[in-house]
Amino acid sequence: MTVRLAAILLGAVMLVGGHATAVSGFPTGLWVEAEGPNRTLDDLARLERMVLRAADARLTDLYLQVYRGGRSWYASSLADDTPYRQAVNRQGYDPLQFVLNVAHSKRLRVHAWMNLYNLGKHRDGPLQARLGPAAVTRDNRGRSLLDYHNFRPPGDEAKSVALDTPGYWLDPGDPQVQGTLAALIQELVSRYPTLDGVHLDFIRYPYAVPTVPGSRYSNGLDFGYGERSVARFAEETGLSALVAKGDSATAQRWDDWRREQIGRFLRQLRHRVKELRRGLILSAALLPWPDRAYQSAYQDWRLWLEEGLLDYGIVMNYNRDTHLARYLSRQAVQFRGRSKLFIGLGAYILLDQPDLLVRQIRDAKEQGADGIVLFSYDNMLKRDRFLEQLSAILRR
Repeated sequence: MTVRLAAILLGAVMLVGGHATAVSGFPTGLWVEAEGPNRTLDDLARLERMVLRAADARLTDLYLQVYRGGRSWYASSLADDTPYRQAVNRQGYDPLQFVLNVAHSKRLRVHAWMNLYNLGKHRDGPLQARLGPAAVTRDNRGRSLLDYHNFRPPGDEAKSVALDTPGYWLDPGDPQVQGTLAALIQELVSRYPTLDGVHLDFIRYPYAVPTVPGSRYSNGLDFGYGERSVARFAEETGLSALVAKGDSATAQRWDDWRREQIGRFLRQLRHRVKELRRGLILSAALLPWPDRAYQSAYQDWRLWLEEGLLDYGIVMNYNRDTHLARYLSRQAVQFRGRSKLFIGLGAYILLDQPDLLVRQIRDAKEQGADGIVLFSYDNMLKRDRFLEQLSAILRR
């Protein structure tokens, strides 16, 4: 059934020159979760079914989640590759290599989707042990996320403030974190020479909800105050990040410094992986609100696209509000820069409203997006009727 979804949504597709491309020049991707409701990567038959459905639907790209929480669904000497070893022991297959083989036989591209700085609920593992507790970020009160309770700050603050995405977050300004994650990605690219792309997720700082636009505001939480990051900032600037909330000039320097940490990591990573594989596609999932991304998550993706640090920028425009979705798509396309700009759409929240998903896809195309990616395969399997409804709507 999922096969029909993409075909319905995206129209006719053909294969050109050995690569999957839409007739309209509109590539269409699908995010496939490692631990979603279907647990697709845990079973060989489910994996094969997913690829064949995507091929029958004539999709162009699969974004296969193979690293999250410090664990990998591929062979790794750095991450906890228990999921990979379990697949080998249980059914004798390497999940990533299997998908590469089958997908390429069907002319589908495969991108290895990796959750970078967010470790989820996993405190332990070889990567966490290698980095040590100091690598977990701290808030502007000096508290490590390891000391939070259920990922909420201690005391009464927990009643009114929460992390936007719960989990233990590594500190992006920590040089040990940067080096380890770069090595992890280089290992992946080296071990899987037919991989088409690497897709980076959670390549940002965490932020609190309600949000604060930068460190100068003392009445909110922001992050990145890891011991090694604070020490590096002091060494490079002669300033203390710990006084930023009382000094607007220091706050600006500190906020800029944090943004630059992720930009620097991305520049170095791009250089290294392109040396290993010139044609590799480097992409990232991006927050859909560019100002919030810039001010609160220190994810300056407009600059990344401007500089061409990404081949594909994929804006996660997950919305029930179709007017807002159109506005965000229109805004995102304006910042395409030297990269391609894709719109990620949240099919998972529109299972009962397929007409709205159709409208959002059409809006993304009309606004000039270079393609779309749908989230997610596992969630689409929840509603069989969803696909029939989409088909009926688009045939009117």
